[in-house]
Amino acid sequence: MNSTEVEFSGASDDLDTDIGLALAAGVWKDSLLHKNLSLGVQFARHQDTDFSEGTNAVVLGATLTGTATFEQTSNVVLGKVAYRMNEGLPTLTSVKPYAGVGVGALFFDADISAAGTITVNGTQFVGAGSASDSDVAPAGQFFAGVDYDINEKVYVGLNVSYLMANPEVFGAEFEVRNFTTMAKIGVKF
Repeated sequence: MNSTEVEFSGASDDLDTDIGLALAAGVWKDSLLHKNLSLGVQFARHQDTDFSEGTNAVVLGATLTGTATFEQTSNVVLGKVAYRMNEGLPTLTSVKPYAGVGVGALFFDADISAAGTITVNGTQFVGAGSASDSDVAPAGQFFAGVDYDINEKVYVGLNVSYLMANPEVFGAEFEVRNFTTMAKIGVKF
């Protein structure tokens, strides 16, 4: 679940959406300065599912119908440091657990569209509009996971992470909090 808190003109509320597609690519250097220290750079893209709301009402004999849709996309670039059991566990050398932190930037894009119809005595009045905005905000991440070496060059793994950033779009501050679980496959060079 992605919980985005929106603050505008002193009022705030949560805009809860599920994370849709999440993809990531990274480059790591293991055993740097210490046998269990790994440094890396990662790019991740989070395509959150759209938030859409529709309503209709009858007021003084007029029928009002409206919809609003909000779409957000986050691209993140992070420098990361991890404590990783690069030599594996004592009894399972192909299993390599890790935990770490990352800092970088969130590139946040948001699109909003709205449409409305007013029907009075059978006559329809239609209006629609859309807007886009974007921001770059500092980002931080906590992560942990485990890798399993299939052979000397290929490994698979499971990673969980929690991303935090506060971009501002449309004059409102968005408090982005993404919890993501990813399966991965890696190649060693």
